[in-house]
Amino acid sequence: MAFSVPPPLETRIDQLYVYSDEELDLGINVNVSRMSLAELGQLRVVVTYPGGQRILRTLPHPQASFWNVNEARPAMLAKGYISGANLIFLTVNRAELPVHAFTDPTRDCRIEITLADQNGRILAKSVSEPFGFLRRPIPGYTRNLIHQTSVGADGTLMVDGLPYVFNCFPTDPMDLGAASATMNFPKAWVIQSIPFPADLVIPPGAEVEWKAKIQGFVAHHRGDPHLFGWCFAHDGEITFWNRRWRDVAASERKAAEWIRATDPSHVIMGAQWLLGHKALTAETARAFGFLDVVEVEMGLSWIPDADAARREAGRPFCLIAGLECYYTQSAEMIRWRMYRALMEGANGIGICPSGMLVARPELVSLLRGLHAEVEAIKPFLCGATPVRVASSNPAVSVWARRAGNAILLIAARTAAGASPAGTITLPAANGTAEVLFEGRTVPIRAGHITDNWQGSYSTHVYRVRIGSQ
Repeated sequence: MAFSVPPPLETRIDQLYVYSDEELDLGINVNVSRMSLAELGQLRVVVTYPGGQRILRTLPHPQASFWNVNEARPAMLAKGYISGANLIFLTVNRAELPVHAFTDPTRDCRIEITLADQNGRILAKSVSEPFGFLRRPIPGYTRNLIHQTSVGADGTLMVDGLPYVFNCFPTDPMDLGAASATMNFPKAWVIQSIPFPADLVIPPGAEVEWKAKIQGFVAHHRGDPHLFGWCFAHDGEITFWNRRWRDVAASERKAAEWIRATDPSHVIMGAQWLLGHKALTAETARAFGFLDVVEVEMGLSWIPDADAARREAGRPFCLIAGLECYYTQSAEMIRWRMYRALMEGANGIGICPSGMLVARPELVSLLRGLHAEVEAIKPFLCGATPVRVASSNPAVSVWARRAGNAILLIAARTAAGASPAGTITLPAANGTAEVLFEGRTVPIRAGHITDNWQGSYSTHVYRVRIGSQ
């Protein structure tokens, strides 16, 4: 048997999170040389899941199932996600497989493929990325009319006194280049772009003119019952391209004072993704700290410290952290970056506009899973009480909040360590902690949880019910 240079079996799925009314597309390339096709025996495709498995297909003559150019092109092939060489294309539906609630996105299924020769000898095996089925989301915020928006002491955005978390991950196909912090807003909500000089700096001699123009605009629109707030509309990452960004900040600060004097009931937002990679510094926090909402692009590896920025600004503001999702990143790294930003005090999280994930459809579907995870933990992101916890492993950072009768604990690997194991101390005696989104539990013994953080970006999220201890 002669195999070609790539692995004998290449397997690719098009989604990591599949809604229950969808099907998963599966492409299998059997990289066997043409001379050896006749030696192939059986190819077996199985879906495994907790507690069982389901045989998808058993092909006694795999080559008879290879796609050919006279057939319709599968979507994965048409979009360039897989090769057409010796391609077997299958779809997987939810039959017999676990289907999770939208707020419990769990990847607990895998595709296992086995290729044998005509004598039954195993030639190659391949296992897909884990994936999971979940129900479609239910709109989490249906309030259309707004009387007031404000910012709480910890940066939580409040809409008529109720907390609102910016969850800026898409749940359905969209142009990711058009992603924004408001992508999941109720459609009725409005953000007004205030009039401002084209060069973004108000000349000293023109302050009276611009004050009248801005306050007149605000007075005209402030009564809109759908008004969420005001924003400065210019290109983001301003410190990267505008040498006069300090003057811009000073002019916007003046304008913010005029806006608040006319309308103290709605928040003022900065430009979309105002600050870029590593640009949230002590200086920029002080310069733009007059804003109520600041959007920050995180780049590839940097994690913005929102809590430190608020201390520098001397006032609370809502920080939205945007992930730049490079196609080279793993699902684990993207998820880790999301949780690390939340641990550092971000009040909202999402994806920055970019088309880099187009070649990775499975990572695009990961975003709907991240959206679901944020929805599940929202109560702990909005003014919840900090809880003192400690990690025995210096390579694992921990963060905990209490809301009602539950504690949410996030434990993320943040450095290389000699051992992936560790123990977390928390204010709970004995019982059980749910490991959210992983479909498992761990025991709590004498106030300690013991677990493993195997990968460089390993992240676990635990929920402990206080009344169950």
